[in-house]
Amino acid sequence: MTSLKAETTFDGGSTWHPATTKATGKYTFTTTVRNPRRDQAAKGVGLRISATDSQGNTVRQTLPAAYTLR
Repeated sequence: MTSLKAETTFDGGSTWHPATTKATGKYTFTTTVRNPRRDQAAKGVGLRISATDSQGNTVRQTLPAAYTLR
């Protein structure tokens, strides 16, 4: 994998916000999600990841409700 893009949603997928990503190894990345206040994410936090390898192949995975806030 040569690049990774992460996005978050707090409104069920109507809008997506970029999340910071950082390469931490040859094939690993970390992502930092800044959570809003609980009342601003009533539908939970969704996560969408897009990855591209060195040959230009891409994959996108979406978790519409990856977790909820307490």
